[in-house]
Amino acid sequence: MWFTEKASLNPSEPVYRRTLPSGGYVAIATEPVQPLFADSKVRGRIVVERRSEERRVGHPAPIVAIAERDDVGGILEALVPIAESDELLGETMERRATIPITRRRAQPEA
Repeated sequence: MWFTEKASLNPSEPVYRRTLPSGGYVAIATEPVQPLFADSKVRGRIVVERRSEERRVGHPAPIVAIAERDDVGGILEALVPIAESDELLGETMERRATIPITRRRAQPEA
């Protein structure tokens, strides 16, 4: 299924943003969520916008990956590696799929 960024998210204030080599940007936007039977969480979304400025009006940016964590630091830990990979972003956009990040990535042993 292909998701797009909800209007309630403010893409002008992402917690992470970088310019794509081919133009456009990739950003991580966050919002607080309150599950019914759990503590509050933060939901993060990677959005990728490759359209020109004039074509963006009225069209939400596609969401490439989603994660929920206890805080913004956990969101960045889970999503920044994906947001920094042009290859992974491109493959995901071609498949028209959203990646749910459900587990923490294993930390390399020192």
